[in-house]
Amino acid sequence: MSKLVSIITVNYKNNAVTLDLLHSIVGLNRNDLEVIVVELGSQNFDPSIYQAIISDIVVIHNKENLGFSAGNNLGITKASGEFLYLVNNDTILLRNSIDPLIKILNDDPTIGIVSPKIKYYDEPNTIQYAGYTLVDTLTGRNKTIGEYAKDNPEYNHSYEVGFIHGAAMMTKKEYISKVGLMPLDYFLYYEELAWSDCFHKQGLKTYYEGNAEILHKESMSVGKNSPLKEYFIFRNRLLFMKHYTSSTQFPIFFIFISIFSLPKRYFSLLFQSNTKNLRKALLTGYTDAISYLINTKNHIPDKGLKFL
Repeated sequence: MSKLVSIITVNYKNNAVTLDLLHSIVGLNRNDLEVIVVELGSQNFDPSIYQAIISDIVVIHNKENLGFSAGNNLGITKASGEFLYLVNNDTILLRNSIDPLIKILNDDPTIGIVSPKIKYYDEPNTIQYAGYTLVDTLTGRNKTIGEYAKDNPEYNHSYEVGFIHGAAMMTKKEYISKVGLMPLDYFLYYEELAWSDCFHKQGLKTYYEGNAEILHKESMSVGKNSPLKEYFIFRNRLLFMKHYTSSTQFPIFFIFISIFSLPKRYFSLLFQSNTKNLRKALLTGYTDAISYLINTKNHIPDKGLKFL
């Protein structure tokens, strides 16, 4: 029997965090949820650790680390719910994490995908995300609405945003056939921006719903300042902008990032201690992006895993 909402999360070698998420889902005391965990990168995996919390949980196991997009796509393909709720495994669901998202998607068929208000787990009165602006075509940067602000009624409503947040995003399963699954070029970071762009190109809006909330343990899986993150964010910024900008805008962006953004980031790291691996990851991300721009057949989405 299909459920109303399929909650999909991807775990990579962080069972304790995923177990916390599952306990929070149980605490909602709902019987209309299908819970799917995509377990990546573990060789000897025992699903009973999850089944002990949710007996009918759907577990998809792959011994390889396929990445964020591919992992979520496995869950999407398996899901039976009318609504798909993709959440990071380092999130905690609250009583109001689900229903306001369902309501806004049902009320307005022009909205394709929506994210809740995301607050920091360690500081639950502080906002991490209340929307993203569109990306500037020159700098490749955008702004996070409400970031670090104290939660207040200003953020308790809904509005259109440039992009949804990958830590928590809900869509209708029926839209997948129109929009497609999550893009696979990125492996880690920027996937939600690229997927948002896919919705836009199909005439569907990306929205923020401030009446829904979720708590996020920021960067639990990757680390707050890691070579892995350095590599993927810089490389994927170039990849995303290649698809996001026009043929006249991209060359200008490429010049900007090459003569300004890259040197600025490199020298900022140079004057910090213990950043040799960060600097190497930064430069490798840049050169690998150029390789992709020259010939997409050269692209290895998960190449940055060598910085783990």
